[in-house]
Amino acid sequence: MDIDGFPEIVVWQKDTTKICRSGPWNGKRFSGTPEMKGVSFMNFSFVENSEDIYYTYTMLNSSAYTRLVINSSGMLQRYIWVETAKYWNQFWFFPSDRCDNYGVCGPYGVCDANNAPNCKCMTGFGPKDKQAWELRDGSGGCIRTSTLDCGSDGFLPLKNVRLPDGSRAFIDQNMNLSQCREICKKNCSCAAYANMDITQGGSGCAYWAVELMDIREYAGSGGGQDLYIRVSASDLVAAQSPTTENSNGSSNNSQIVKIVASTIGGVCAVLIILLILFYLKRRKIKQLKRSKTGITGNFGIKNQTH
Repeated sequence: MDIDGFPEIVVWQKDTTKICRSGPWNGKRFSGTPEMKGVSFMNFSFVENSEDIYYTYTMLNSSAYTRLVINSSGMLQRYIWVETAKYWNQFWFFPSDRCDNYGVCGPYGVCDANNAPNCKCMTGFGPKDKQAWELRDGSGGCIRTSTLDCGSDGFLPLKNVRLPDGSRAFIDQNMNLSQCREICKKNCSCAAYANMDITQGGSGCAYWAVELMDIREYAGSGGGQDLYIRVSASDLVAAQSPTTENSNGSSNNSQIVKIVASTIGGVCAVLIILLILFYLKRRKIKQLKRSKTGITGNFGIKNQTH
């Protein structure tokens, strides 16, 4: 357990290199461990006071057994005893994918295992090393692409994410989210803030006045929590525009879809009109041919009456 700043579970290699981390406790679970959600047979708890900081888990069914181990490679594994089959079943393991590894997308980078490439920059940032980024090495992270002005800066939400490295955070359990925003706003070095506890409407304040490191985004509401990122006034305006390009320079996907759909629709309409005109023209030509044939036939009839 790393108790510096915003406490969280960290796996170290030789006490110098972080391999992975759980994300800080958010009142329900560790923000970087969505596997804890929906586990009905276990109860998780986290205690932090002036004397102790610890995490525990208990089985709600006294006849069930579980064990949490760490192997020689630094992988955390939870096993559940299956009584009927008489063996330990691996229920969960961590890290489970590339985005669980520490610092994959570098400072101000966001890792999303559901996208390819996995790394992207948050709003107001761009790749620090574009060549490495294109080669899918995001470890260099991102840098700001717009200039901040402490007085006019604002904040944009980054939803469903594992909060940044907790050891770099400042925390205050007695503040609410609005107060947290104000203290972050006044500190020109503050890069982001979030609730410490997301239960019962949210409480507590955590803010980062350093580089934001090791952020991961989850699909839907399955994991993580909201983090509010400091951005320039121009980024706030751009974020509200439907034609805004994202931090990687690609156009808004929904706009592309609309343009493509409109283009295809227009082409189809033109083709239909041309087909109708072609059909009407051919019909008119056939009618003229029939009319001429009828006139010729009438002139060729001889009067047989004497």
